[in-house]
Amino acid sequence: MARNFSLAIQSVGMTAAALYICARRIPVETTYLWLVAIGSVPGLVGGTYLVAPYVPPAYAKLAFVSFWLSYGLALFVINHVRDESAVERLPALTLGQQAELVGIGVIGGMLSAIFGNGVDICSFAFVTLKYRLSEKVATPTSVTLMAFNAVLGFALHALVLQDMQMEAYRFWWVSIPVVVFGAPLGAYVVSRVPRLYIAALLYTVIVVQFGTALWVIQPALPLLLFSAGVFAFGVVLFFQLPRWGPVSASS
Repeated sequence: MARNFSLAIQSVGMTAAALYICARRIPVETTYLWLVAIGSVPGLVGGTYLVAPYVPPAYAKLAFVSFWLSYGLALFVINHVRDESAVERLPALTLGQQAELVGIGVIGGMLSAIFGNGVDICSFAFVTLKYRLSEKVATPTSVTLMAFNAVLGFALHALVLQDMQMEAYRFWWVSIPVVVFGAPLGAYVVSRVPRLYIAALLYTVIVVQFGTALWVIQPALPLLLFSAGVFAFGVVLFFQLPRWGPVSASS
């Protein structure tokens, strides 16, 4: 139910935020947006039918929070230890780099199919680390991207699969008034504060969600070892991404 509710509520909240972003002309990175959006469609649809039904919930949740904990660590080091600068736009991309972003969309779409979100975080992590895209630009872009994925995912479950639980609908109905105003407010705040403030909020959310997941799941040793393995893999991956990017630290 959690995934279905997440898609349902984001189809309203993220869409409201995306409309505010568009109306206020808050900068988004259109190349990143469109390429990832294209890849997210087969990822979301394929993930819904072929992946999500076979993923154990506890392992899926811990994999998610452990992976993004490693991303938070990498972003913190880049922003505060290495003190690397950020860019406002992606550079001109080769066909291979464009294909990479489409591939990130496929992976992110699958994550959205499993967790109810993921394409936003997955693509955000990729462009902020590999290309050093500013969090102030990456955030509204990823919000717009997730709005598209949430509407598509909600429609898939509500109209095609028809597996939306009545309890999820009830939670959705009572939450709509909150997210309709709260999500655009969040978009406004992001557009006004310095990018390092956004990054600091992101670190906090990542740590809190990891701690909350451990508290709720109370994993046994095999699951803890799995979580540690995912975290270690993420650390290696995310610390390598900036080295693969075309933007130098001095740019």
